[in-house]
Amino acid sequence: MIKYSSGNNALVDSILAWFRYTLTSGGHCNLRDGYERVATGGFCEVWFSGDTLSVYQQAPPKDRARIDRIIDNLSERGPTGLNDQMFKSEGKFSNGQAGGSKTAVYALKSYQLRVYAFWGSGKKGQLICPEACIKKQNKADNKQLQRVAKESGKLKWL
Repeated sequence: MIKYSSGNNALVDSILAWFRYTLTSGGHCNLRDGYERVATGGFCEVWFSGDTLSVYQQAPPKDRARIDRIIDNLSERGPTGLNDQMFKSEGKFSNGQAGGSKTAVYALKSYQLRVYAFWGSGKKGQLICPEACIKKQNKADNKQLQRVAKESGKLKWL
């Protein structure tokens, strides 16, 4: 276990507390290009960006619990058994690559928490979640959905 305290630096203390938790709880420790694997199952792996993880951690407990259940279902069985109130396609958006290819963007939905994602490729399926928000309106922010799709064009490990 890390035996360090930064004294008056709350940000460093917060980061250290998070690493202590992940290292001692068997939590998520697999990092890649700023993404952390938060679930692995028979169907896919689920990866959160640092920003997504931060928004998730600030959400109310009932929102986090519901998103956890959705992530468990997705990692083990995929979208089977999830309705539009839990996992919804938000449309296809340009991923910024030549040729005009588009990426389908999905929302994992809780009461107020939204985690936006796209499917990656690879030997094992990957659900990549680059952005999240605590919703303030019913309609998804189109600019946020476009950023999620563009992220799929930037990641080289997919």
